[in-house]
Amino acid sequence: MSMCYPGQAHANINFLTDLASSGEVGKSIKSWVEAKMMGGLDHSDTLVASANAVVNNVMDLEFFRALILDPEHLRDMVENTYFESVGHSFNIAYSILLQVLKITFGGGSLPFLPKYNEWANTIKDLAEREIGCYHYNSNIILPPISGLSLLEGQARFIQLQFLEFASFKFGRPLKLEDFAKQGYLDGVYGEAFKYFISSTDSEFPSHVDDPLVGLFLLVCDLSLNPGVGFPFDITDFERFPLEANPSIRFAIFCNAIKNDCTHLKTYLKDYSRDEYFYASNELAQSCGYHSPRAILDELNKWLDEEPVMHALMKEQKASDFSKENQPVRVIFSHFLRFSQDKLEVPEFFCWSGRFRHTQADARYNAIWLRSLSLFTDKANDDGIYPRLREGVSHENLMNTLNNFYGNSINYDLTRQWTLQEGDFKYNFSWLTEKFTQDEVRDKAKWLFENLYGVSPDDLERLKR
Repeated sequence: MSMCYPGQAHANINFLTDLASSGEVGKSIKSWVEAKMMGGLDHSDTLVASANAVVNNVMDLEFFRALILDPEHLRDMVENTYFESVGHSFNIAYSILLQVLKITFGGGSLPFLPKYNEWANTIKDLAEREIGCYHYNSNIILPPISGLSLLEGQARFIQLQFLEFASFKFGRPLKLEDFAKQGYLDGVYGEAFKYFISSTDSEFPSHVDDPLVGLFLLVCDLSLNPGVGFPFDITDFERFPLEANPSIRFAIFCNAIKNDCTHLKTYLKDYSRDEYFYASNELAQSCGYHSPRAILDELNKWLDEEPVMHALMKEQKASDFSKENQPVRVIFSHFLRFSQDKLEVPEFFCWSGRFRHTQADARYNAIWLRSLSLFTDKANDDGIYPRLREGVSHENLMNTLNNFYGNSINYDLTRQWTLQEGDFKYNFSWLTEKFTQDEVRDKAKWLFENLYGVSPDDLERLKR
């Protein structure tokens, strides 16, 4: 998900540069290419082919993001002429992710990455035989909850773990029903947990410090972190779009708990590393998924064996990143750093609220500090600032922030250019309070022109 916006720009950069230099394609690219194709042009025209590739790639990433966060959007997607199928959107999203990683880290052969360029023939065969969910008008599966419910449910129950243990310290222990009465489980914050309780035939627990709540957080963790397509290659293409969808994974894990792994409802006692890996392996085996241990071992093998990853982690340690595809380098390096830490202490990342109270020893505290957001705001200032890190120069931190958000502005403007009608919007004042809206707008225009060689103003003036 975090690579979708970089992917929309980086995977299309050659097409976008050609469109910008043509002096013909205004805003939006989508409306321009639709008008040209309605007028009789097709992919034999180089600009039409480039514009259509950009729009289709961006739309597929939009569909993928919507499928993950809120599958109910499928009801509208099937009416959109750009929507091919669920499988197609997953294939394009994963292929673009891997393509961007390959381009960023050398452009040549990266043997550790899944072979995304070898997927096409198998997927084409399935689509032609109308097997699975790759062909147009293929069957749609609507999961019972959304990915947003999983994300918010996971965050909320980690928060409740923290609050319940805090209530013990102050001699006013709170029960789960107390939190529910205060609205903590309303709407999207409680949907996943309520589904988990009902679908596993469980009783609503009285306390957050109940092994059933710990199991719910473990299932959230497993659901949100599939291994198929990345870091492992796809072996069952028919199953891939279902196995990679967090909401469907969540429902399947719940079914496994109900039918095969009921013993896990009361299993968690110490919330230890061993318990995390045992319970997660039981669930993964029951469902035929990659286990968290296998996924983390694979990612850490990359760090141990691949020179290009060694170089990246040196950049991460010093916050001194190469400018080429810098946001991708920042995001991916911190993901790998997180994976290293998670292999060491998976229990901390799964049940963070508990460990911030009961076992906040030096090791957990160091990992917690290392895992905080890279950037933050201030109580008296709405701007964005780098979070200070021991042993890292302030100059490097500021360069990382400026390059990261400079690229992010271009991602936003590129998406606007591709999809949105009308003039460009420069709503970036949230980045800083030091400059006026006019200064922010001028800086954004300069960044865009520096990348594409054409001003946003020129694109607006072109006949649509």
